[in-house]
Amino acid sequence: MAPQFVTNWHAFENAVAALYRAMGVPLVRQNIDLAGNQIDVYLEERTSASGLVRTAVECKYYSKPVPKDAVVQFSMIGGFLRHAGLVDKAIMVGYQGFTQSASIAAQAGHVELVSFVDLEARLPPPGGGRKYSGTSEPQLSQIIAEAEDKPVPSEFPDTVFVVMPFSRELEDVYLYGIRKCVHEFGYSCRRADEIEHSSSIVDEILDQIRRCRVIVAEVSDRNPNVFYEVGWAHALGRETVLIARNGVELPFDVSHINTIMYDSIHQLEDRLRARLALILGGAA
Repeated sequence: MAPQFVTNWHAFENAVAALYRAMGVPLVRQNIDLAGNQIDVYLEERTSASGLVRTAVECKYYSKPVPKDAVVQFSMIGGFLRHAGLVDKAIMVGYQGFTQSASIAAQAGHVELVSFVDLEARLPPPGGGRKYSGTSEPQLSQIIAEAEDKPVPSEFPDTVFVVMPFSRELEDVYLYGIRKCVHEFGYSCRRADEIEHSSSIVDEILDQIRRCRVIVAEVSDRNPNVFYEVGWAHALGRETVLIARNGVELPFDVSHINTIMYDSIHQLEDRLRARLALILGGAA
């Protein structure tokens, strides 16, 4: 059968999970939290060679081959989870495959890369004896159709969306000052470069802002894209928390907003935790 296609990131994640189920993986879960990291698909299966094997699967619904940076970021998460004894393997599934540099980075980071086409090709042929959802084996087209039929949620009530420039200098701010804090409340945390998409990235960002519970915006660099997205959040009436390094002079239009100013990641974490407790109605 020719390769099948999906129309949005939500259907893509559903299809990936369904394909692993159809391949006979006994435990397949979606969107779980492992030590503060949101995992798109989690697998558990037993093999004769290794016993129980636990796998974290990252789904990348990109319109182009997945680049190196996305693989490097996931390899760090996979390495942390392996070191913590929570998973044994890390797999990334790319809708349109991977760049050559991504493949090299995956080898160094111990991440298995699987294109969507290759994953589809692993589906056992009819008569293989596998079970799917307690019924007979599906055709590939049936799996994709069922994945597409599950609507994208109108809201992401347990999600905090982070608006900030993508720079190495701010990576620790995101991972330890923001994301770690958000996960303490039991919420998932997303940033624009983590969105699976095949359409305009701007449209996807605006859609995430529309659906999420809270927006956190790092405005230290006075980045025009960040301010545009903050303006969109304000226009929608979304709860928005601004953060900035101490000493930064904010533009007049946002200078009146109660912005969290910080000198260190530890200070940011403490102050953001207190602000989120007020917004979310509880303490971490």
